[in-house]
Amino acid sequence: MVTIEWTTKECLYDLYVNQKMTQGEIAKVLQKSRSRVSVAMRYFNVQVRKNYREANRILPCRQCGESFTQRTHRTFYCSERCKQDAKNVNSKVYNSHIREQVLKMYGGKCNCCGENTTELLTLDHVQNDGKEWRATGGHQGFGVYLAAVREHRPDIFQLLCWNCNWGKAAYGTCPHKKNL
Repeated sequence: MVTIEWTTKECLYDLYVNQKMTQGEIAKVLQKSRSRVSVAMRYFNVQVRKNYREANRILPCRQCGESFTQRTHRTFYCSERCKQDAKNVNSKVYNSHIREQVLKMYGGKCNCCGENTTELLTLDHVQNDGKEWRATGGHQGFGVYLAAVREHRPDIFQLLCWNCNWGKAAYGTCPHKKNL
């Protein structure tokens, strides 16, 4: 390979702008490291191209598959609705993964009646202190599940089926335990 004098702005400008070579290709041609080429380009103020994908291309939507014209290099969905749908799908997958972890960590069945159908199980505060817990900075909604995974506190949280949970909330104790 022929060594080229590369310490001139004209050399770098010619290779990078006129011949449209990348910094890596220039480094190979000049037998220098890519970082050295990059430093020299900054030193000589050679404007660096942004390696964005070309806009205004026809692409399939990542959510529905319909073709659309890409307006910017970061547009991947044909509409705001598809973008939001994709976001919701990702959230549902993440949330179901966390919920599965909670069910596994806390026994996978209702602490009162033994129900083990995962769709019927929910997380409950053992001491009925959920309101106070939230008021002192505890999490709300799905954040409770995240806290239950992070802290793993069977003395604070337990799994109950919806019937036992609502019975406990309405009557102070689960109807199954009243009948015993």
